[in-house]
Amino acid sequence: SQHLFGMAATSSPRTRQNAKHRPLIPLVGNTIDPMKTKALAALTSAGKPRDYKEWIMNLIAQIEAEQIAALGKDIPDFKAGDTVRVGFRVTEGTRTRVQNYEGVCIARKNGKGIAGSFTVRKISFGEGVERVFPLYSTNIDSITVVRRGRVRRAKLYYLRERRGKSARIVEKTNYRAPKSAAQA
Repeated sequence: SQHLFGMAATSSPRTRQNAKHRPLIPLVGNTIDPMKTKALAALTSAGKPRDYKEWIMNLIAQIEAEQIAALGKDIPDFKAGDTVRVGFRVTEGTRTRVQNYEGVCIARKNGKGIAGSFTVRKISFGEGVERVFPLYSTNIDSITVVRRGRVRRAKLYYLRERRGKSARIVEKTNYRAPKSAAQA
């Protein structure tokens, strides 16, 4: 049996060692055909990779970039401490509407990649409510930054124990967009 890149899937260490040096054979059939992606074609035409792990990581990064570009979502630059308004699509029966969820972003996980997510916390009727949103979810209609907060941590879990004035975050007034976002 073979897996995605044509290497033997046996447990013998000798077979695994020899499999590293076999040419990559893209499989068709019940597995994914990697030749359909532009990323693999570009990497294989560039010549033999120096390091197999580095080659695979570059391949994964390129496929992920293709998927993000195909989604066509415009994600604003925000981080923990910013107050964001997330327009989330809610389906009730046959009708679909957009429900806004506004609160403080207390955490971002997995960066800007396809698997990225962020946690938004708000106080609803005196009770703290947190919700985790996948960054590239198809159910997210829009993400709007309401105000920028000045914080010195990446995860603001300490806000869970705070109430009232001690839970406030100072607004950042001198915000400048990063160069990559400003040019795009």
